[in-house]
Amino acid sequence: MTDDRRATRWRSPDEPCLNCGDTTPGRYCPTCGQRKTEVLVSVRTMLADVLEDQLVLNRALPRTISSLLFRPGLLTEEYVRGRIVRYIAPFRLYLVTSVVFFLILSFIGLRGLDVTIDETDAVSPDSARAVLEAQQRQLAAVDTVNMPESARAAIRASLGTVTAALDSIARSDTAAAADTTLAVQDSAETVQQETDTATATGPDAAEPLPPGTMQPWARNIRIDGSPLFRRALGRKIAQVGHLPLREALRELMRDLLEYAPHMVFILLPFYALLLKLLYIRRSRYYAEHFVFALHVHAFAFVMFTLMILLPDWLNVAFVLWMGVYVWLALKRVYRQGWFRTTLKWWTLGLLYSFALLLGLVGLAVATLLLT
Repeated sequence: MTDDRRATRWRSPDEPCLNCGDTTPGRYCPTCGQRKTEVLVSVRTMLADVLEDQLVLNRALPRTISSLLFRPGLLTEEYVRGRIVRYIAPFRLYLVTSVVFFLILSFIGLRGLDVTIDETDAVSPDSARAVLEAQQRQLAAVDTVNMPESARAAIRASLGTVTAALDSIARSDTAAAADTTLAVQDSAETVQQETDTATATGPDAAEPLPPGTMQPWARNIRIDGSPLFRRALGRKIAQVGHLPLREALRELMRDLLEYAPHMVFILLPFYALLLKLLYIRRSRYYAEHFVFALHVHAFAFVMFTLMILLPDWLNVAFVLWMGVYVWLALKRVYRQGWFRTTLKWWTLGLLYSFALLLGLVGLAVATLLLT
């Protein structure tokens, strides 16, 4: 005997809707919109529904992405004409592309920050000499009386390495000098770890200090500006000042990335308002300009994501295509001549760039105040 209470079974589109009882045939109920499908299904089917409903991984995705990347303005034009179902909805497209971008940036971007801080570029003979002489003065000025023997030995070895490097520069052996400079910097890190616990005036500690104890980089920061900015920055330094400089920068980047999506989302209505003012004689609704803004920002998020994932030498091409893309999209959607389109494209870019700059300043202030 079949248990009618079980809903996990194949259902014909001709059967009544389980939600409202409408008997109209079809895959979707015309009354409530519910799809006529299984209710209790496998985990695989549930995951597929999540990918389709939340991440828009369905048949509309390839058509939408190809149109978004290579046919500027088409998605906005199609949406205004009422051809909506065949593409991903503008707001959902914006949300998905922004989430993917900031998610990738939060991982790869922070690792890139480590590379930027840790990497040492090739040095010229003059810069190598300046670095080595500075290292020599610092090592010679360290008080070794109360240091452990291992620290004194490390300092003596570093001084010998510095002398050898300076001799290499004097012999115009640039490659050897550059390599030795890197070796000196590595040995200086070792000396730093040995001497930080013995002296209060040495370089930043390699490990976090106890909370409330400031690293040298935090103690040496001079804060200027308005009283609000000084209080906000001072509060943030008090929070991360015990961390090494690299870790403190990573912490600040995490906070900035947390609020960056909010900043971009707040600027969306302003971008649409600029379009409304620039095309005020076109008698278009504000919502049409907002849809255009959603599509342009979704395209920008895809471009920025590719710039993170692909080699750096492609970035110039991506930036150029973004500029050309907006011009082509404006011309296609608003249907004006090349001169007016160029003038409004330039004005739009200038005003929105200024708004982005103000937004970044506001983002920095909000990060300092709210974290």
